[in-house]
Amino acid sequence: MSKYENYNETSKYYDLTRVPVGIDIIIEAIARHCTVDDGVILLDAGCGTGAYTAELQSHVKKIEAIDLNPNMLNVAEARLASIDAKADVNFQVSSISALPFQNETMDVVMVNQVLHHLGDSLNKGWEVTCQAMAEFFRVLKPRGILIVNSSSHKQMDQGFWHYSLIPDAVATTKSFLPSDQILETLIQNTGFRILEKNIPFEDVLQGDEYLESHKILDESWRAGDSIWSLVSESALEDVTRRIKKLLSEDCLSEFMQNADKNRLLVGQTTFTIAQK
Repeated sequence: MSKYENYNETSKYYDLTRVPVGIDIIIEAIARHCTVDDGVILLDAGCGTGAYTAELQSHVKKIEAIDLNPNMLNVAEARLASIDAKADVNFQVSSISALPFQNETMDVVMVNQVLHHLGDSLNKGWEVTCQAMAEFFRVLKPRGILIVNSSSHKQMDQGFWHYSLIPDAVATTKSFLPSDQILETLIQNTGFRILEKNIPFEDVLQGDEYLESHKILDESWRAGDSIWSLVSESALEDVTRRIKKLLSEDCLSEFMQNADKNRLLVGQTTFTIAQK
């Protein structure tokens, strides 16, 4: 469960502006590094509304999907119930730093856009993140793989056009999130060997609506990105006034394009693949 976002409420809107990016990267990583004769068992750690589980269920034998928020899991279960799932999929409430699984039972552990919700920080020595990494290592079989999908600090600064409007919230989120260098060190110190890093440069977490600049005024659109829960009421009022002014002057599209100019150079998220 996020330490700052109310996902009981957000679960109603999350899928309106959140898409599972990097699916091809995950599938290729599993095919390239995971040799299992009787089918892959995958742990979706912090599965949220089950978007990644739904996309990957036809590529593996079994998925254990966990999340601390029951409402997010309810949405995930409904999503899986609406499709003809090929894999055996189990959902349960659990923390990613205290997994309810036996040692060496998973072939793949996948964690997507979750680390910044752990309430961790440099001042805490990244204690909770280290606990989660240790749990991932424990439940993975020998030569099992870990896939971490997380935004780097540079991507936070340059990969989202609307983040230029909320610098204080960006700074707070970055304080919860290990830099890419620190994340690599934490993964390696756990005992993993990093195999590769991939950035899906053209993928955007908000999907097609990302470039619909006026959507920033829509509360349900903002609800799909937890960073907005860190924006103060006064700051949100300032952003709203600024966006409305840009709209009235027919300048919002130009502002967005200028703020978004580096996204294709840095991407929005990085996939780190490591092996036990």
